[in-house]
Formats: sequence, structure tokens, C-alpha cells
Amino acid sequence: MEIGRLYLGSCASPLGPATPFNGYLIKHPSGLTLVDTGFGTTLAVVGRTYGEVEDPEAEAGTLVIGEMRLPWIRRTTVTALRDHGIEPGDVKYIINTHVGDHSGDNHYFPEATFIVQKPEVDWARRNQPHGPRSLEEWDFPGAKFELLDGEDAEVLPGLRCLFTPGHTPGHQSVLLEQDGRTILFVGDAVYTEAIWEDPELITPEHPVFPMQVQLGPEGIDVWRSSVAKLAALTPSEVHFAHDNRFSHRG
Repeated sequence: MEIGRLYLGSCASPLGPATPFNGYLIKHPSGLTLVDTGFGTTLAVVGRTYGEVEDPEAEAGTLVIGEMRLPWIRRTTVTALRDHGIEPGDVKYIINTHVGDHSGDNHYFPEATFIVQKPEVDWARRNQPHGPRSLEEWDFPGAKFELLDGEDAEVLPGLRCLFTPGHTPGHQSVLLEQDGRTILFVGDAVYTEAIWEDPELITPEHPVFPMQVQLGPEGIDVWRSSVAKLAALTPSEVHFAHDNRFSHRG
């Protein structure tokens, strides 16, 4: 099976001036599978909470949070797939590690099956953390969901979803096993390679904490438990949604 990285855009953040948004494609024998889609209009929708925003349909804009001005650049998943010679109709499965900024382009794939954790879907529908417009992008009429009940599950041969709450209540990571190698896609369970190598960096005082642990200070134990679960797998490779570096053994 081949894997590839999808560059879906970037946004300035405490992680750096151009923190990437990455998705991944897996050329699985059962069908082309994506891990996450682009952030859609989420950044602009969140920005409305704080004041001025750019056109949410634009390809670039500014997220305004208090005194901060955070430029962002958006690429749709459709555009990113064409870097690899792939069209939306070629995609059979989409695994969303979580919804909102990692499911913003789901509506471009009406024929795909979306594999998501039920606790994540229930929480997002109830709380609408990214606003009602975000719901339209992943919870659209006719969307085909395969919901996992807060569990680990093999969803395709050699491809497992791992329940890893902490970033959000229903976050999941993805583990691919092939040829004696284990390849882990952590989504937002762990933001960067540096955090993967030293999870103790994340405390409520860390500038990245509100992004990494969206459950708030009371959720840090849940988050740490999920990170420990992933680390115990001793994966051959670890790929991140917001870091172009990747961790690997050997």
C-alpha cells in the first residue's frame, strides 16, 4: 500500500508562522482511503466570534483573536488530491480523526463512506463548536457514516481506528500495518513531533495547550492516557496533521 501527504493549507499559530494542515491518502486494496479532509470555512467561522474576518469562501484570510492576527491559506482536498492525479470520485473511504477543521471538505465526496467515532459526532452535533456552517460541510444530507462506538476497530484489512480522546471527546487515530511496519496517523491527538517525543511539554500554561487539549484543563489526564496508548504501540512511523516532520524508528 502506498501512502501520501496532502497539503491542505496552513495557519499562523503558537506552533509557528505557517503551521501546516496535512491530510493523508492510503492506496488500500479495498479502496482509496483518506485520513481527514481540509479545514473548509472553519477558520473564518471561528473568527466571527472575535470580530473581523475575511470572506469564508476565500483561499486566504486572517483569523482575528483578540489582538492577534493569524493569516491562513486554504487548499481544498480536491486540489491537494490532484497533486497526486486523483479525482474525488476515486475516493471510497474517508476516516475523520475528528470533525470541524478536519472534515471541512467532506461534502466534496458525497459517494465516500465516512468513518468517525460516534462520541465525536454526537458531541459536535450537540455543541456545534465550529458553528452551524461547519455542520453543513460534514453532516450534509445523504452523508454515509460508519460510526464507531468509542472503540478501537479494524475498518479495512490491516487498517485500524484507535479511539484517542483528549483533543476532542471523540478523537481517533489511524494505524496501518503492512510488511512488518506500523504506520500511525495521529491527527490532532499529538500536534507535533516534539510533543510526541516529550508529552510532558503540554501543561495548562503551555501556549499550545488550548489547541492540543480542547477538553480544557480537566481533560489533560484523558489526553495523556491517549498519548501513552499510542506510544505503547512503538510504531515504525508517526505522521502528524500539523507538523511536516515525522517520527520514525531506525
